Amino acid sequence: GAGGSTRERTLAAIEDFNGKGTPVAPHLSCIGDDKTRIAELLDLYKAQGIDRIVALRGDLPSGQVGLGELPYAQDLVRFIREHSGDHFHIEVAAYPEMHPQAESLDSDIQRFIEKVQAGANAGITQFFFNPDSYFYFIERLEKAGINIPVAPGIMP
Repeated sequence: GAGGSTRERTLAAIEDFNGKGTPVAPHLSCIGDDKTRIAELLDLYKAQGIDRIVALRGDLPSGQVGLGELPYAQDLVRFIREHSGDHFHIEVAAYPEMHPQAESLDSDIQRFIEKVQAGANAGITQFFFNPDSYFYFIERLEKAGINIPVAPGIMP
């Protein structure tokens, strides 16, 4: 969770799934956190054989005022690459219908491009209701020269 609020439960779940041979991709949020704690977590994941990360900004925990050392997902992706090289396959969030805090769809697409330029390998969309928005989003990425996989998030 944001600021590491559910980190202990995440680690326990990872150990449980890993122990059963199930591949995992822990979600790692950066807002309100510091590089030292994130580096320790990356080292722990690597030692446990984890090779995929879902890198997210996350929501600022209630009552917290500072954004931390890595305020945005692209900062987290860049830090993961600097710290761990290409060990992790990094997936990031995508918003075909625009992130609620984005100024515009154009600026939101630019934020996704920045995550890719920082080293993201793939995207996973927030769930969406209009399939055309997904195809338009992908078209815009392709026009910008971004050709990584972007999996559509579906809500049953």
